[in-house]
Amino acid sequence: MNAISDTGAAAHEARRPWSFAATLVLAAIALWPYRHFAGDDAYISFRFAQNFASGAGFSFNPGVPTYGSTSPLWVFLLALGSKLGLDLLTASHLLDAIFIALTLGVFTKLCDRLIVSVPLRWAACALLILDPWFVHWAMSGMENPAALFLVSVALWARLEARTIPSRGWWAAIACGVGMLVRPEFAALTLLVCVDTWIFEKQRGLLRAIGAGLLVCALYLPWLVYAQRSFGSIVPNTVSAKTGAGRAMAAYGVLRAFASFYLFEAAGLALLLVLSAKAIVARLRTRAALERWFPVLGWSLLLPAFYVAGSAPVSARYVMFGLPAFLLVGVKSWDLLLREPRLVKPRVVVAALVAASLALVVAVQARYCWYISRWPRGMDPNMVAIGDLLRARAAPTDLLATDQIGVVGFVSGLRVLDMAALVSPELRGITRKGDGSPLLEAVRARQPQWVLLARTKDQLSKLDPTYATLEVVGDFLVQREGASEAGRPTRYWLYRTHWEQGQP
Repeated sequence: MNAISDTGAAAHEARRPWSFAATLVLAAIALWPYRHFAGDDAYISFRFAQNFASGAGFSFNPGVPTYGSTSPLWVFLLALGSKLGLDLLTASHLLDAIFIALTLGVFTKLCDRLIVSVPLRWAACALLILDPWFVHWAMSGMENPAALFLVSVALWARLEARTIPSRGWWAAIACGVGMLVRPEFAALTLLVCVDTWIFEKQRGLLRAIGAGLLVCALYLPWLVYAQRSFGSIVPNTVSAKTGAGRAMAAYGVLRAFASFYLFEAAGLALLLVLSAKAIVARLRTRAALERWFPVLGWSLLLPAFYVAGSAPVSARYVMFGLPAFLLVGVKSWDLLLREPRLVKPRVVVAALVAASLALVVAVQARYCWYISRWPRGMDPNMVAIGDLLRARAAPTDLLATDQIGVVGFVSGLRVLDMAALVSPELRGITRKGDGSPLLEAVRARQPQWVLLARTKDQLSKLDPTYATLEVVGDFLVQREGASEAGRPTRYWLYRTHWEQGQP
């Protein structure tokens, strides 16, 4: 029982300011190679921000409002950067850097509160910084660091509320703002309200209701705008991407876990073998539940949210749980250090820490490092497609493709999104049959250009009209997702000539 009877790091001295500076230095060194990267989804946000800043509304194609971004606040921040004279890529990287620093600041406070061993607090911060999905997506020009910061604030605020109840409201504020950044904050809002209800010593239910109302007050104006502008409060991306199946969602979560959490999980498993009864007994006490309910709750609720929604889970989504996952895993090492039945606990824990660091560096080298070689954020061949279209297409031309980000932004063309992320009129068609209904719907829109990872023969077998396509060029493209690492995809760019009267 002694191994798990600590009262947390609140009774231990917090780290000094210079140690946070050292954490920032480590982050700068780890992320510097990735400073040019911007994911394809980042360029979707750039296009929305560009149009919003220019007065063309919240739209991907100017003047055609669409709920094609799940992060409207990120779009607004980028648009503000554009108004201040920054190009959008620079603005996105500057925002990422700011939120990375803020995230590390809050995460160190969480470590100080929950982890007793000072070396393990450092290990937790290092594992967060070196995590392959953190380095892959932290400087991606996307909203990931902002979401991580708000998650960390919500967890910290709920822990602070144990001693200073007024700080608990910061969790609701973080969730309300977070709803404008990522849909996962709907689940975190539920957790915050439940935590408030259970653990607020006075008027817990009323405070929980108040927290929920505060989240709604912060999010409601956007919902009103969305309903009036788009005719829906549900983002196109949610309906377009969900439905992959719960088994596939669970597999995606487990695959992401295996890439960074393997040895933290091993430590947790070892601790459960040695002290299962003591842990269960301890967690039955209110003190332990108060301390760990937010972190444990988010560790379990986020994966459940993805599985329940049949989301196509990738590592960049699972990373929103990184602060909680790492705190749970590192805490297991912290407890193992004081486990009397473990022979040479320091050696065991040191080996687990070293193995974890080796794992994340190895995964980073295999699945992340290649994106550091792209000077304009994405594979140069994908950028080249956008440059070619900008040079050869008329400004009023329509491009049909399922890769809308960098190509749409660089080319400046109107885009018919065959994945239905910004073209909701294709929603429901994208998954029908063998693909011929989608090709028929695209042909009905008469695009002048088509960009797909299919040959003309493959397309014409599904729809004979596509036999008339003119092949403009083919491009071998390395996609930015980890599952695509080392497996480039060939895209063909076609000129349709359908506007000239061909069938």
